[in-house]
Amino acid sequence: MFRTYPKPKALWHWEEIALILFCLTLPMQNLGIITGGFTFAKIFLMVGYPYFMVRAYLRRDMWTVLVQFRSWIMIGMWALLLANLLSGVNALNMDMWMGFNARYLQLNNAIVFMVMVIKKEKRVLYALMIALLVGSIPNCLAGTYELITGKMVLKYVAQGTEETVAVGGGTTELPGSEGSRRIIGFDGGPGDHAMHFVVYAALSAVIPFLVKNWLLRGASLILLFLNMVNVAGTGSRTGMIGLAIAVAAFIVLVEMRHKWLLVTFLAASTLFAVYVFDLPIPRLLGKKGEAHMTTTFRVQQYRTAFNMFLRHKFFGIGAGQFHLEYNRYQWNFPGYERKMAVLPLHNSYLNQLAEGGILGLFFLLLFLFVVMYQLYIMRVRSGNPLHRLLAVGIFSGFVGWCGGLLFYPAFLDEQGWILMAFTMGLWNIHELERKSRTS
Repeated sequence: MFRTYPKPKALWHWEEIALILFCLTLPMQNLGIITGGFTFAKIFLMVGYPYFMVRAYLRRDMWTVLVQFRSWIMIGMWALLLANLLSGVNALNMDMWMGFNARYLQLNNAIVFMVMVIKKEKRVLYALMIALLVGSIPNCLAGTYELITGKMVLKYVAQGTEETVAVGGGTTELPGSEGSRRIIGFDGGPGDHAMHFVVYAALSAVIPFLVKNWLLRGASLILLFLNMVNVAGTGSRTGMIGLAIAVAAFIVLVEMRHKWLLVTFLAASTLFAVYVFDLPIPRLLGKKGEAHMTTTFRVQQYRTAFNMFLRHKFFGIGAGQFHLEYNRYQWNFPGYERKMAVLPLHNSYLNQLAEGGILGLFFLLLFLFVVMYQLYIMRVRSGNPLHRLLAVGIFSGFVGWCGGLLFYPAFLDEQGWILMAFTMGLWNIHELERKSRTS
């Protein structure tokens, strides 16, 4: 009575084209600041999930309805959402609590309807990954331009002040510290730019293995090099650590005969980028200047977050409450003078511990582990070399993103969640091929 999923009647459905446009515009969605934040990605997120659920009901498409309960990744998402909802028992500001969970639910639904569209179609998954990488090229070129010229591509509102900077038209000097120009691109901040390009670099690293033409392979290596330069050019320690984790994972897992060639390319690229672009290696250590100040501030953030956890061990203080409750739970240190405004906690795991308690942190770690486990299983068990390669690229980007979460509040950032959708789509394709071989 119920079919597994709608049989395609044409090569491309308009829903698939819309999803491709979503991935294509995602790396540039912060250009929406010019249009007041009204981006294609936001439109798609608002209307996509309700549309697919209504369509599934009308078509009696049970596969689409049940896909969000068949995957361990989706079950982990719903469990984490439940933990965040339970944290509301201690929340003092319910508007912030509802806003956090609304954002989480929006991303959760984005993953659901991406998987609804991908189903078990290889061509759709490949098209989405290509669209994301193609969409990142203008942002990559913008960041490279900023690194060379020292001029911002876009003007943004200066954070921490009431001064409003005109948006668009002309350029301004980039912020800098310890030799770093701190490039921003289209992402609104150096940390966001770095975290995004950790993902793009990991995905683009598989391209040289897929093309045989030496001209295309050289172009793909240049793109990979510029992606890594964009991470380092932000001066973000978060991005550089995340990139190091992603590179290490890729080197260990990728299947190639002479891995020393890959290591040589990465080492030569690093030395060349440091010399030519004067990248801020000293900032990575954070021992002086602004880097030392931000390091000290983050340590105080971590201690304050742990103080919140000690007071509310099981459910936490409530999702979205950290910066609102900071002053109430702050420990005073002798001789310490606050030089920065209260900002979101720069550690997504401690943030979850403080706001969601042990329950929230447990489900967060379990959720992330399931994603990495499924990618690793596909890497070692898939009989398709292309799927193994894609699993390595997605795995590298995801562990780099997870590593960056140790130092940056980017858990609700779209790029990491897109990797989860790619994982679920690739897993469905892997399971279909495994069952076909078995039968």
